[in-house]
Order: sequence, then C-alpha cells, then structure tokens
Amino acid sequence: MAATKGEVRELVRRFAQEVAASGIRVDHVILYGSHARGGVHETSDINVAVVSPDLGRDPFEEALTLREIALRLDPHLVPEPYSREEYRTAAEGDFLHDEVLAKGEEVALS
Repeated sequence: MAATKGEVRELVRRFAQEVAASGIRVDHVILYGSHARGGVHETSDINVAVVSPDLGRDPFEEALTLREIALRLDPHLVPEPYSREEYRTAAEGDFLHDEVLAKGEEVALS
C-alpha cells in the first residue's frame, strides 16, 4: 500500500467513525508501527490501537468486530482493541506503553 501520511490518517479517521457508528464509543485511536515511526513499504500493515470504554470484556470478539469494520475500508488496516483501564494503567514493559503510546501517534477524531 503506497499512501501518504495524510491519506493514512484520513483512513484511520474514517475507520474510527465507522467504529463509532457500530455503537462502540471511541476515546482514542493511535496509529503505531511503521506508519507512525517510518519505514513504510508496499506491504506494510496500518496498525491502529482503539481505546474505548466498551472494550476489554472479550478481546477475541472485540478484535474480530474491529477487523470486520477495518476490512470494509482497507485490508491493510489492523486494529487492536484496548479498554480505558488498559490505556490508563499501561506501564513500561507493556506493549501498549512501549510500542503504541511511546512510539505511536494519536489521530484526531474530528
């Protein structure tokens, strides 16, 4: 997938809108991985963390739901669900802290 950073951010914004339209409240959407830190190539995934008070009960089902929404927009979009509590308590040594929060970029929802 060859896209500009602006195009990727717009895709992530549209994804967040679709998630919200499905009934999942969205607190934060964070772009992480190669699209946030650089080094993007043709087959790079678009890694996105979704933080919501509606997530954190059934990670498998939530990941599946988010993936189904993502696939309607772009097959490279790979969402990861996180609850508000996971976001609030992320600490050094946790993937959420070390890769997503420390190296990712929050995408404005509006």
